[in-house]
Amino acid sequence: MNSLADAFGGGDANKAVKAAAVLQRWNLHHAPALPLNWLCQRAGELAKDDFDPESEDVLQFMAAVRGMSADCADAIAPSRDASAARRTLAEVLSAAEYRTQTSDSGDWWNRALTRFVSWLDDMLSRLMGTESAAKFATIVHYIVLTLLLLPLILLVVYMIWKQIQCREAPPPVATARSFDALDTADVHLARARGLFQRGEFGESLKQYHLAVLAHLEQCGIVVRDRARTNWEYFAQVQRKTGSAASLALLRKLNLVYDKAVFGMQPCNAVLVEDFSLTVDKFLAAMNQLHAPSPSP
Repeated sequence: MNSLADAFGGGDANKAVKAAAVLQRWNLHHAPALPLNWLCQRAGELAKDDFDPESEDVLQFMAAVRGMSADCADAIAPSRDASAARRTLAEVLSAAEYRTQTSDSGDWWNRALTRFVSWLDDMLSRLMGTESAAKFATIVHYIVLTLLLLPLILLVVYMIWKQIQCREAPPPVATARSFDALDTADVHLARARGLFQRGEFGESLKQYHLAVLAHLEQCGIVVRDRARTNWEYFAQVQRKTGSAASLALLRKLNLVYDKAVFGMQPCNAVLVEDFSLTVDKFLAAMNQLHAPSPSP
């Protein structure tokens, strides 16, 4: 309030308005019980235009302000009762949140971090206060920009390199005919008989089956492909051979082979011996229809 009176006494309207605003905020937040709102409104009315600090209205307002300031001094004075303050402080500090004990083991880290931040702040303040501040900011800008763009540039280079590698070395494509040629039927038959004598009936059965495929391939009836099934070979023979007897024998061979190989029927000596007899009959029937081409 004294600042408000001094502003009017000096004839400064701007200071008077600011002092009235400060007084109004103080009254609102710290002493709402004091009737100071009308005082601030009156100060605003007197300071609207250029005023004469010697005018009667201004002098009366200043006297009222100073008198009210003296009257309110006791009302707004803080309490000086030290014992009451100590009791209040003791009650606050006795709360649970103030009883937590903290460890000093991490103080060295906090102190080091605080010193580093202070040093960095001091260095930046000195740099920004010199003529090289603009140059320093430009350098930092380009460094940050380079760090951001570097991963993207590396990714683009890697993708281009991969494309070049793919064009230079195309992967080889395996065809269905990229297999070794079968041995002759006689070779497979000899192996089958030898395995049968040693008691390896499963392998003997497979060699008899390969002897049939080798004979059909030598006759030019089938084209060997490991991706084909026995029944696909049967379809090829059916298209190129009209003999019902040979087709019936091949069908029997396929059925027995599938059951023995896939575990639906035990592969023993009796089964393999019967299979070999059927193979001999099939080869004899095919020899009557197609003479195999001589081997190179």
